[in-house]
Parts: sequence; structure tokens; C-alpha cells
Amino acid sequence: IDSVLCDPVLAQFFEHQAYFLMEYDPTRDELTFYDFLQKKRETLPGYLNSAFPARAQILAEDRWQMRALLTGELHGPLELRFLAKDGSILYREVDAHPVPDGQVYVGYAKDITAQNARVQELLQQAHHDSLTQLYNNRTGKELISRYLQDKDPYASCGMLVIDLDFFKNVNDRYGHLFGDKVLQELARLLRTLFRPSDILVRAGGDEFVVFLKD
Repeated sequence: IDSVLCDPVLAQFFEHQAYFLMEYDPTRDELTFYDFLQKKRETLPGYLNSAFPARAQILAEDRWQMRALLTGELHGPLELRFLAKDGSILYREVDAHPVPDGQVYVGYAKDITAQNARVQELLQQAHHDSLTQLYNNRTGKELISRYLQDKDPYASCGMLVIDLDFFKNVNDRYGHLFGDKVLQELARLLRTLFRPSDILVRAGGDEFVVFLKD
């Protein structure tokens, strides 16, 4: 903390990261948040009671993790989901440890919503064709192989290999931008015709694969 107070660059970093320090007192069942300057921001009494205070804002499915963290049953850092005032979901990295005397837990909560969104964006780009947003060839092969390895040997499945006839003529006559629109429209059509569980792949160029499970 002292180094943060003396370093304006670090101070700006913590402020930008929505970084909060926290202290939990088990004897009072009270959780207190501080900003990076150790200024008290909020105190939540009765924090680990059966219902959790409404202001805690942790999604119900994740509350058990916070409870386990503040009772020493689970070790962090944890990624928890919080409900924002506008109804959106925020992601925060949370960790806490008991101090040597064991009377209180101290830790931090850091907003990682933007970081998670960027990770999801990169995963989307890695697994999907950038033009049609269908699975790319590599990911399509992996998903199909995984399904075939794990499926019931008596379950049926099917595969369609589709290509657009005379697609080169479309590009030559109307241009590649128009050709891109044709591919995007075909991808949209495939999504409406097949189930979400089916695997839709742009294998390359004007070639597509549809793998139908079960």
C-alpha cells in the first residue's frame, strides 16, 4: 500500500482496474471494502448469513465460493460474477487470506470484466471463420472427432459436404465483396436450417460441412 501511495502510475493503474482491498471479521460477520488509498468505501454487516445481503450483488450460483473463501474452506484467487445496477454481469477476481492471528481475513477484489471479454473475443476468433462466423476447418475437425470418440456406438449421425456451384463466376462478375455477402448469407441460411447442436463449418473457400449429431 505504501508503494502505491508514493507511485502515481501505480495509483492510476489500481483506480483504472477497479481494485478494492477488503477485510472480513468473522466474529462480527462483517465485510469492509477499502479503495487503494485504504479509505473505507463500504461495510456489509451480516455478510455470511444464510441469505447474503442484497447489496452483496454476487450471483446466487457463486455465493458458496465467497462463503468458502472467507471461512478458509477454499483458496483463491476465485473468479466470481456480480450483478451490476444496469442488469449486466461483472466479473471480479477475489482472494482473501487469514492474518497470522486468525482473527480477520484480508484480501482484494479486482474487476476483470474487460479482460474476460477480450479473452472470449480471442477464443471466438481462434475457433470461428472470420467472414461467416461458422466454425473454422481446424475447430470443426476437432469437434467432430471428439463427438465420434465419445458417442454411443449405436447412435446415428450424418455429415453433409456442401459447395456453391459456379461461385468463381460470382466473384468474377460482381466482385469479391459481393461474393463475401453470398457466403455470409449461406452461413445465415445454414444456421436457420440446422439445430444449434449440429456442427456448422466453413471448410474453406466456398466449401461447407454440416455434421448432424444423433
